[in-house]
Amino acid sequence: MRKRLTGKLRERYAAQATVAFGAVLLFVLLQSLPRAAEFLRGVLGAAAPVMLGLALAFVLELPAGFIERRVLSKLPPRTARAVSLAAVLAAALGLLALLAALICPRLINSAKALAANAERYLEALRGLLTRVLALFRPEREAQSLASRLMDGVADRIGGSAGELIGRLPGMTFSAVTAVYRAVLTAVICAHALIHRDGLKRFFRRAATAVLPHRAIEGFFRACSEANTIFRRYVSAQLTSALLIGAAGYLGMRILRLPSPELIAAFCAAGALVPIVGPWVSIGASAFIIMMSGPMTGALWFVLLMLGIQLIEDNVVYPRLIGGAIGMTGLEVLAAVIISGGVFGLAGLLAAVPVSAVIRKLLHSAIDARNAKRAEQAETA
Repeated sequence: MRKRLTGKLRERYAAQATVAFGAVLLFVLLQSLPRAAEFLRGVLGAAAPVMLGLALAFVLELPAGFIERRVLSKLPPRTARAVSLAAVLAAALGLLALLAALICPRLINSAKALAANAERYLEALRGLLTRVLALFRPEREAQSLASRLMDGVADRIGGSAGELIGRLPGMTFSAVTAVYRAVLTAVICAHALIHRDGLKRFFRRAATAVLPHRAIEGFFRACSEANTIFRRYVSAQLTSALLIGAAGYLGMRILRLPSPELIAAFCAAGALVPIVGPWVSIGASAFIIMMSGPMTGALWFVLLMLGIQLIEDNVVYPRLIGGAIGMTGLEVLAAVIISGGVFGLAGLLAAVPVSAVIRKLLHSAIDARNAKRAEQAETA
């Protein structure tokens, strides 16, 4: 009886010690979490050119593979691959140069128009604010309050301009760093495209050497499913962005709105970011149009893009994406919010395909587990 009681006490003390050790370990982990997160952000920042280069190579491999298989299929494999890669890289560089030639002058003109018409915009805003306040207060009091508010806004803008001038050296250094990282990204992308077969073979050999024998087949099957999902998603996003940009450009030309090239490119780029991107690009583009012309032009632009976005969300995008993602709207929204909050812009771009891959693998594991249990129940 004493030995049995001692064994129970030992089990209870062991459980209490385990709980206490777990609590201490959790406390230490929570205390060191900010330092670990800062270290992880530093590592990710240093590895950003490599990751961006590999991601860009994955995107550019889609048109390169299409050209190699469909257009240059009669040429020898190595020649077709070299020609397709050269064509894709030349097209990408040419597109960037064309966008820079179209967008940079428009941005400069928009900035000049904003600076030239700043006083007129402030006066119009002052009058609108006065009329709104006059609905609730006497006219003289409304004018005085509107003047104080607008003077505060003008002082804030002047202070921000002064701070901006003081930050110009740091901004110049940041711009040089961004250009350097962009060059590194382009070099890594080119090397990844040229040596893609060697990288794939090395990855396969390394996975075969490291993973257990029984897990190799499932691992490569999961990689194949992830590759399919990513390819379909990237193709659908790029096609959707091009269609939105083209439709926005044609609509702006018909409505005679200012800066159609700049706005169309901006809206196409915003369409690459799920949920958040289109609305941010529409709001910023409407502001640019309002700074370059009458406010009615911005209103017509918003109505145009809302119509295009409605058609794209309900007709075009579901047909493009098909069953590749298989996620509900709530799941997409949750993935974008969480991933964007943790990883920023990169998280916004990768939230949907990564979540779709995790969802697919989780459902496959659940189905396999249920099938195994049903088989065990039948044989029992």
